[in-house]
Amino acid sequence: MAEKIFCGKALDECLELASSELNISKENIQYEIIENKQRFFKRKVSIKVNVYEDELSFNKDESDKKESNEEDLKIQDLEHKKTKVQNGKIKVENGKIIVKDPKEDGRPAILRVPKGNMKVLVDNVEVDYQKEVYEESNIEVIFEESVAQRIMNISISPDNMKVFINISYVPKKTYKLKDSKEEIQLTLENEVDKIENPPLYNQDEIKQELLAKGIKFGIIEENIENCTKMENVEEILVAEGLYPIDGVNDEIQIKFNTREQISDLEEDSTGRIDYKSIGYVKEVKKGDILAVNIKGKSGKDGLDVKGKIKKHIVGKKLFLKAGEGCELLDENTIVASIEGKPYAKGNLFVVHQLHEVNSDVDIKTGNVKFNGDIMIRGNVKEGMIVEAGHNLFVEKNVEKGNICAKGDLEVLGNVINSTVCSGGEEITKISKVNALEKLHKGLVTLIETVENIRKLNLIEQKVRDGEMIKLLIENKFKYIPEICFKYVKLVEKESVEDEVTLSKLMSQKLIDFGPLNINTYRELSILAELVNKNIKKIRDTLSMPVNIRISYCQDSDLRSSGRITITGKGEYVSNIKASESVIFEDPRSVVRGGVIKASNEIRCKEVGSEGGVSTKLIVKDKGNIWVDKAYQNTCFIVGGKEYVLDIASKDIHAYLDSKGELIVDKFIL
Repeated sequence: MAEKIFCGKALDECLELASSELNISKENIQYEIIENKQRFFKRKVSIKVNVYEDELSFNKDESDKKESNEEDLKIQDLEHKKTKVQNGKIKVENGKIIVKDPKEDGRPAILRVPKGNMKVLVDNVEVDYQKEVYEESNIEVIFEESVAQRIMNISISPDNMKVFINISYVPKKTYKLKDSKEEIQLTLENEVDKIENPPLYNQDEIKQELLAKGIKFGIIEENIENCTKMENVEEILVAEGLYPIDGVNDEIQIKFNTREQISDLEEDSTGRIDYKSIGYVKEVKKGDILAVNIKGKSGKDGLDVKGKIKKHIVGKKLFLKAGEGCELLDENTIVASIEGKPYAKGNLFVVHQLHEVNSDVDIKTGNVKFNGDIMIRGNVKEGMIVEAGHNLFVEKNVEKGNICAKGDLEVLGNVINSTVCSGGEEITKISKVNALEKLHKGLVTLIETVENIRKLNLIEQKVRDGEMIKLLIENKFKYIPEICFKYVKLVEKESVEDEVTLSKLMSQKLIDFGPLNINTYRELSILAELVNKNIKKIRDTLSMPVNIRISYCQDSDLRSSGRITITGKGEYVSNIKASESVIFEDPRSVVRGGVIKASNEIRCKEVGSEGGVSTKLIVKDKGNIWVDKAYQNTCFIVGGKEYVLDIASKDIHAYLDSKGELIVDKFIL
């Protein structure tokens, strides 16, 4: 028997070389891998092939006698077959490997080892892939035995109030060789011999694991016991904290109907709401209970599964306050001390005296002025004046009249060619604040401009600051004198010392030739500071804003220190100004012509007309304008920046973005 060595980049290449040289099919080649190296990107494999002399001679004769006749080849083949050659055999029986040696120069049995969980040693040398074996070979098979495992996962909710457990068990498996038939070449196979399950967790072990996680409160004993009886445990709740019980807020029960409580509004056949059906708050008599404070309940702290206290939310405590026309019967009950109309603003209750006019306000009744509430059951006719010290209600229309209230004002009918005002002095104060805010902003910009001119020497040094300021006001800051004139007019009848002083300074320094009296531009800083102080003082005196609520207005002026709500078909060529917002409630309302101003927001359904009537909607820089549908020539002004709609559009939203640019989102109709 001879040995041949074949080398290549892979095992298959080595077998190809051996097959070609020895003239033996790859399947019948008996070989042993003697080298298998991997270096960087190169691989080298070497195999040793045992070649028997008779086979080598036969192969050589076959090669040398290719030109011999066919009859000689048949004779030689017959003689070879007559030789009594027996190859070695191998099998597995009862888990043991049994080998038979070859006879008459037969080939030895081949033992092949698969990749997996077994290790085979032949004569104390580990077999990498295959090995020739004989009866005297010492063959040892070693199995990788699995280890029994118990796996427990404990999950805690983010708020530490619930704990869930998952348990799984992995058994230990012992393997043995699988019996096989007798073969020349045998690939070993294994099979499971026996399975040993690990013991189930007991209650003490589970509790110990919970304790290791810091879980010591709210243990559910029953669920833990159930976990000890199951082989697989999935998401079982084993601990739960004690949830805190939040306190209950005090609740003020109002014993008279307010507008917010009236919800049964009448609708016509088309589904249109009749806002006139809302009605009014009924009068109360002296001693009537206006409100009761229902005390809430105390809460209780909880505990999470780690024993940490979970604080409860303390219930809000409320206290009744008795205003004008009210008194406290006890700390939790408030009653009317006079006959009149009750009102609630938060926890403050008041009752205003009520003056009722059960007819139209006309020449017969004369003008109506009353310090309390006024209820007019009819119309306000042409040229008539109604002034209310608190709230004013008109059941019908106002035609060419002038009505004013220091409190809320409501007209269930239409307002035609009239003046409507709510808030009284508050509107004047708000107008002052608006004027002073614009003036302060203008003065700051004017001061910066003068400083830059001086730093850059853009004008001769001999030119006085007063002359420069007058020139700037006449060319770039024309609006400053206009604001000053407006403010001076607002305080003409005032006796407030600070406001009068400021008004005089404006006239002396900023109006007409006043700037020539300025020696240095720093005098403007003193004036700006004084303006800012007056803004703060006026703001401190502002009371709660009041509102106007009407059905429709035409050719009229509406002003409110709070919100203006139009419940009916809308407005036509009117001036509407609200310190908070202007809202058109009816889905079919139309805004056609005029100017609508608000600080915070304007919400309209339809604006303008197909003929392009000019309509202006104006809000401050942080305000928003929403319009369901608008026609061309509708003007949107936000923070002084203007946009005119050039084509009919819908779903419009106008506002200033973070960079101060006017954005008008819309869809073309």
